[in-house]
Formats: sequence, C-alpha cells, structure tokens
Amino acid sequence: MAATTTVSRDFDVQVLEDTVRGEFAGKNAMMDSPLVSGGAVVLSDSMPGGDPSQIGNQITVPYFGTIGEFADNPEDTAVTPTLLKMTNEKATVGRSSLAFEVTRWARESGPSDPYTEASRQIQEAARREMDRLMVTAAAATTLVRDQYSATVPVYLDWDFIVDGRALIGDESNDVAGMVVHSRVEAGLHKLRDAIGRPLLIDGMQNGGVTKFCGIPLHVSDRVPLTSSTMSAVTEAGTTPPDFTITGTPLGPWNLRIKIILAGARGTFTFQFSTDGGNTWSATMLSAASVPLIDTATDSLVGMNGKTGLTVGIENASANVDNTYSATANLKATSLILQKGALAFWYSSANMGLETDKDILKHNDVAAMHMYRVAHLYRRRRGGSRPGAVALKHNVPGFVG
Repeated sequence: MAATTTVSRDFDVQVLEDTVRGEFAGKNAMMDSPLVSGGAVVLSDSMPGGDPSQIGNQITVPYFGTIGEFADNPEDTAVTPTLLKMTNEKATVGRSSLAFEVTRWARESGPSDPYTEASRQIQEAARREMDRLMVTAAAATTLVRDQYSATVPVYLDWDFIVDGRALIGDESNDVAGMVVHSRVEAGLHKLRDAIGRPLLIDGMQNGGVTKFCGIPLHVSDRVPLTSSTMSAVTEAGTTPPDFTITGTPLGPWNLRIKIILAGARGTFTFQFSTDGGNTWSATMLSAASVPLIDTATDSLVGMNGKTGLTVGIENASANVDNTYSATANLKATSLILQKGALAFWYSSANMGLETDKDILKHNDVAAMHMYRVAHLYRRRRGGSRPGAVALKHNVPGFVG
C-alpha cells in the first residue's frame, strides 16, 4: 500500500492574511453594511495610528461645519461671511478584537479550507461589529420620542414614526432608513392599510430592500433594549423554592427553568431555556445567585449562551417536578436615520490579520484588531439637528 502524504496548508495562513488585508484596505467588507450603502453612515478607513496607547483617547472627527442660511441684504450693505471650516467634534478611539485558532485536524481534513471560511467569517464579523457600534452611537441622539408603557403597551406603527420624524422638523425629507429589532419587524409585517394591503414590503419581493411605508428597514437585534424587564416568575410543582430574576434581558426571552436533579440548594441542578422550552442549556448547579449563562459549547440558548439575567434561589430543596416561567417585557429603541448622520472611522492600515503557532497544541492562532471611532454628528452636514431619532416603545408579544 502506498504511503499517504499529508500536504501542509501552512502557506494558506499567509494567503488568508493577504486576502483579509486587501478586503479591509479596499473597504469592501464594510461597504456591504446597509447602514453604509444606504447613506446613513459616512465611512472612512484613514484613521491614523493603531496602537494600544490610543484606546480611550479622543480625536477630532473629520467633518465640515455648516455655512449657515441666506439672510436679507438691503442695498448698500455688506453681508457678513461665515467661515466654512472643520468642526472640533471629538470621539473616543476604541478597539474591537477577534481571535480564533484552527486545529491541525481541521487544517488538513475535509474538502473545505478552514482559512477560506475564516476569511469570510472575519469580514462578516467586522460588518456586524460596525453595525453594533453605529446603532449604539445613533441611540445616544438627543431627539427622542418615548411612548413605552409598562401597563398600556404602545407599539411602533406609521403614526408613531410620523410623530418621531417630526422631531427633525423641515429637514425630514432626507431619511436614509430605519433600524428596528427583528421582533419589531415581525409586528410591522402584520400591519395593513384600510383595504388589507401590507404596509411592509418584504425584501424578497422588493429587490432585497425591505421597506415600511416606503422607508428602508435595516433589521438588527443590536438595537438597545435598555430598561427592559422580566415578568414575575410563575412557579409550578411540589413546594418549589422561590426563584427571582434580576438583570436586563438581552433578547425576547420566553424563559423556562426545569429541575434536573432534586435536592437542597447547592446540590440540586437545573436547566434553562429562552425559547419556551425548545432549546435547553447545559445542566447548572444551584446556588444563592446563578448568572444564566449557558456553558454548552456553541450554545443556541439566548444570545450565544448569554441572557443578561441572574436567578436568585431560595435556600430550600427542589423537586424534579418544579418548573418556572417568565416572559420578557421589552422596551425597544427603533432608529430613524438621515443621510450622513453618522461617521465610522477606522484604521485599515492596522487591520491586518496576525497569525502564529501554538506549539503546545500544534494549532494555528490568528487575531485581528480594529481601531475605530463611531460617532453621531451633533448635527448632520447641512442640517441644524442630529440626523438620528430614537423611538422607544413596546414589542408585540413581549409585554411581560
């Protein structure tokens, strides 16, 4: 039998480094973001520097101020000129990092090249991180319409959007789009006009662009859920010990908890689910306070295993028939964004993928660091107000 020769793929690491560097140097990876392609975000890859000493420092964001408005100019008088100059708006430099490793078995087995797959995932992760930072910056706008109610739910609809857009005044005709949570989009899908036609046109029917009453929608579960809560816990079974829940849910949780092994607190175990019992976490040990973070590898519970919640457990014994349930009461922030409302400035020159070998594991290790600034302009170019409006409201199906 002929000997089998294993071909090393070490050269692919260099190919990956070059591919990723080229993608980010050409801004291709970031340009695919709907926030950029829709015009809400001004993208620049020329931020100088890129070293750890810059993190937390403020830099001036490149931006032209406004030249003002026309004014009456009677005969034989001179108009006072305004100076078109760069503003002194500042933003804080941050760093986002991504690291991964590839085992030798994965590197040399199967028809798929793990480095090609890694390159694709790195670019997608960078887009998601930029979107998260942009959504967070936009949500800090001073233009806010808050109609959330813990007792009488108020949902996003066209009237709500019209009232929010009015905060922009007579500059509201330059809306680039909106950012909404996926559960909010689901509610918008159900809205109809007087003769039953849907107000939301799905992207699958509209060339890839989803629109609500003509406004492009970007769906992102990274919109803030600040001040969201959980309902009171409903207990069932034989003399269940009290469970209390604290924290802010990271998503639309339909929380379920079940006892796996009976016993006193500190010995009984439980599992939790955030989707009503379809997917369960790894088994967890009870204690006075337990963060609901799934330890299972590649968890499908919550948001990659995280829930934002902590459970407090009464010092009593639990039985295997004990169950607990609670539902999120979500307060979502939807965003109306105008063209040129935000800036994302990053250093493409310092976004090369760095690789090395872990000689103890015989694995390849790779890391990328993105030095960046995410900034909402105090007033967008040519305007007199910020280019973002925050609409705070309830979410259908998640009112506790």
